[in-house]
Amino acid sequence: MLPEEITDALRPLQDGAPERPWAAVDAVLTKAYGGLPGGRDAVLASVDERPLAAASVAQVHGAVLTPEAAAKFGAPANIVLKVRHADVGATMEKDLSLFGWATTLVGAVFKHADFTWVKAFITESIEQELDFTNEAAQCEKLGGFLARARPGAGAAAKRSGFMLGDLPSVRAPRVVRGLSNTGLLAMERVEGCRPTDGAAVRDMGATPVAVALGCLLYTSDAADEGLGV
Repeated sequence: MLPEEITDALRPLQDGAPERPWAAVDAVLTKAYGGLPGGRDAVLASVDERPLAAASVAQVHGAVLTPEAAAKFGAPANIVLKVRHADVGATMEKDLSLFGWATTLVGAVFKHADFTWVKAFITESIEQELDFTNEAAQCEKLGGFLARARPGAGAAAKRSGFMLGDLPSVRAPRVVRGLSNTGLLAMERVEGCRPTDGAAVRDMGATPVAVALGCLLYTSDAADEGLGV
């Protein structure tokens, strides 16, 4: 829907944004896990200081759990930690303030249309994005949905099983709830590719069309079940 010049400029925000200093990430992990029995060292055997990816809201680091922590939380040893940037909340508040001003200005020019709902919609979306407990819930819902769509699920299988459920390369990472909070998300490490990388998608036994249609059908079926998407 947007010109290629704009999408090319925005693409780095997905995973190629400037990295935040390791000290900031280290402080978040110490605060989150320092109060657990044995402290942080009893939870994390190692953490990669260099992020796997950095986006506008957070950055992701590879990590390995100690055997004791993996057993306690029922998690795989290899995980990723999605750490929200400490200053992102204040930045978003400023952006929303500017956006509200722009909405008011547009409304003053185009008096026949009401644009106040736009700010409310954007504000709600950003608040949900900044709360990683919401992302964890959505990941778990997707995992359950895929399980019901897999072959052998019987009458509970959804029509999206023809697109997503039959593709073994489509997975939802397991969330480690005991190690996650509103600004920190711990998940199973799953190697994958961008859905827009057609060659890589085909190498994984899928097709861009199947993945796109499957996502659309999942959205429709999830809405029928009253799930957020």
